[in-house]
Amino acid sequence: MGVCTCNDWYYSKQGRCNPLINVTKNCDNTAGECVNNATCVNNKCACDSGFYGKDGLCHKLIAALEPCDYSPNECVANAQCDLLTATCQCDEDFYDDAGICLPLKNVTAKCDESRQCVDNAICSLAGACECDEGFYEMDLQCHPLVNVTQPCALDKQCVNNSNCVSGVCQCDPGYFSKEGKCHVLIEALKLCDAKGQCVSNAECQEVNGAQPMCVCKKGYFALKGQCPPLVNATATCQEFDQCVDNAVCNWNTT
Repeated sequence: MGVCTCNDWYYSKQGRCNPLINVTKNCDNTAGECVNNATCVNNKCACDSGFYGKDGLCHKLIAALEPCDYSPNECVANAQCDLLTATCQCDEDFYDDAGICLPLKNVTAKCDESRQCVDNAICSLAGACECDEGFYEMDLQCHPLVNVTQPCALDKQCVNNSNCVSGVCQCDPGYFSKEGKCHVLIEALKLCDAKGQCVSNAECQEVNGAQPMCVCKKGYFALKGQCPPLVNATATCQEFDQCVDNAVCNWNTT
């Protein structure tokens, strides 16, 4: 003998077969009364976890990067249907991992790819998120380095080759400031374009109308890019122009 069973899209109640109840419609907790992948909650049919309601039915949530049609709550958690691409895109501060959206990883956290890390961070060869070049870490996030002459609180906030001095980023000894960055002081006899760019005891000046270069000040001479003091009379010398005024480097003395 057989058993009478309700057809698809119907459920049994008090010996009768009634149409399955659509999402958002009233229900009374009778077993199987709601459409597939829905349950009666507070006397309303509601989609189960992992599903969203559309046209009265429950559909599986759309994975990140998959096509969507702007229906409410159709994308997986922490994703929205993007207007330009018509695909589910992870919210800000989240990344796609096999279709789901996970929180971006903070600096020092383990990672496999740079896209897993917070903004302005990369996944290092050691497999941890670290701030990209031009950024510093604070509170496990990455912030732009502070230019020279700008306010600071910590040395690590300042651009390369500078430190925080009296609340302002200043270039380290041996460097000069240009366009907010710190550059190595220019050697003697090399081209320059402003004061303060040359090594000690040299200054940027035009020579015979030519392009400015770092020239040693009076009393100093150029040697291997630096400007040491001229050599006094009777002192040892190596080049003819190392000696003080009115003296020459004489190799013939005994």
